Amino acid sequence: MTRVRLLSALTVLLVSCTRANAQVPSLGQFFSVSTPGARANGMGRAFVGIADDASAAITNPAGLTFLTRPQVYVEFKSSGYDQTIDEDNGLRSFRARVPYFAISTPLLGDKIAVAFSRHEFFGISLDFPAIQLQQKVYGTSYSGSGSFAIRPDLKLGVTLSESRLTNDLDDTSESAFGVTIGGLWQATPRFSVGLSGTKFEGSGSSDTFVEPSQIKFGVGVTPSDQWKFALDVVHVAYPEDLADDSTEVHLGGEYQLMPIGQNRIFLRAGIFSGNESSFNSLDQLTSSTKATGTFGAGMVIGQQFQVDLAVLTRKELVVSAAVRF
Repeated sequence: MTRVRLLSALTVLLVSCTRANAQVPSLGQFFSVSTPGARANGMGRAFVGIADDASAAITNPAGLTFLTRPQVYVEFKSSGYDQTIDEDNGLRSFRARVPYFAISTPLLGDKIAVAFSRHEFFGISLDFPAIQLQQKVYGTSYSGSGSFAIRPDLKLGVTLSESRLTNDLDDTSESAFGVTIGGLWQATPRFSVGLSGTKFEGSGSSDTFVEPSQIKFGVGVTPSDQWKFALDVVHVAYPEDLADDSTEVHLGGEYQLMPIGQNRIFLRAGIFSGNESSFNSLDQLTSSTKATGTFGAGMVIGQQFQVDLAVLTRKELVVSAAVRF
């Protein structure tokens, strides 16, 4: 199957096998293209203007220069935002997976940083027992990133990605090349601005689509040593016959409790908007903008280990951990 058949088949199957007058579903909710990591997810996925850990390779690669030590970063996620047609049939999100893994290291002090990452940006399972169809379609990107500081307050970064959309039924896949360019300006010690753009070849047409292109803008505010706030605006572009373009707003904050020795504990909360499909009271499939609340916590143990947890009201759990050397 080509990439267009992989995704168009979802739409054709859903419309032809379900309610009359059903609209074409938005598959945007099954993509996770913006912000990996439980810390960012706990803050409403607002991270472009404050990106300062290994998840920056996807969100805003300019932030990799904040790394002070080599580190291994891993994320676990379980999602439950399904499009249920009836008791047995529907489109399901993946329940448990490791969608993000990164190895990163600073070079020349805080001047240069590099990273390698694996990111699972799409996952959907078609479960139609009545017609004996069970199929998974998933998207994975492998990326190399580099970041450098032009001066102490201005950082630039780039991520080169090879993304692959795979159908597990016959193990066919299609790939595309993408580039992410990011910038981060620390205007003052308390205020930062970030901008990041991602372009994938063929992303404007479902005939050649693998991963959507996007542009992201964010600001970060640190009013005190205990508080940090972030606001992002993210535009995600899909082919019109696959999903509606989405402009999302992400807002979140982080509070640091009093340190316990060398250990630090954080509490986080946020909210973000995004397009989701669901069946209404008339049994019609509609797409609308919905808000998702996020809650999270994290702990930094000494200088070597960090673990974070985020819970999203869209039935998603994210846990990430980083080990520094």
